[in-house]
Amino acid sequence: MKRLIKRRFLQFTWGLLTILMISLISGLFTPNYSQTSLTEVKSTCIPEGVVRTQPVTTVSEKGIQYRLLDAYTEGASMPFSLLVSLKGESCQILLSNPMNDFYPYHRVVPLQVAQHLALGELRYSMNKLGGMDKFLATLQPRSEGSSWEFAEEDIWALQHLGITPPKNIKVVRAK
Repeated sequence: MKRLIKRRFLQFTWGLLTILMISLISGLFTPNYSQTSLTEVKSTCIPEGVVRTQPVTTVSEKGIQYRLLDAYTEGASMPFSLLVSLKGESCQILLSNPMNDFYPYHRVVPLQVAQHLALGELRYSMNKLGGMDKFLATLQPRSEGSSWEFAEEDIWALQHLGITPPKNIKVVRAK
């Protein structure tokens, strides 16, 4: 009886170790699209006139960290999108959009990175608005015959969270 218990315990332990090794090894060979916590961005990556930033999401791929921030200027009630990349000690502004014009992320980063940035931004927006229901209310058409413009990565993020994109939309696809 004791021998059977020891053997079962040993089988269980080996199974657990095998699963752990497989997950560790697979993590070495897949890109990291994690939505990690954000730390300060160097002042060289903050455009002039920005008085504060709010972290939205971070995506890492191939040693490059892409950070999406809400940037605020003096007296502005609405933030604008600021996308920077960090690699080692270097920092680069990829997108600074003070006019909040529609501009797909896939124009400045690879599509998979853009998708995960859009997903992080979508989750951030839902949280900021107070949940899924309040967010879904913002997707209602503004007027009859109006259309919305969505980037391919935005559609992916909506579908990833189980949200059906609104009707009468124009999708801007990555080339």
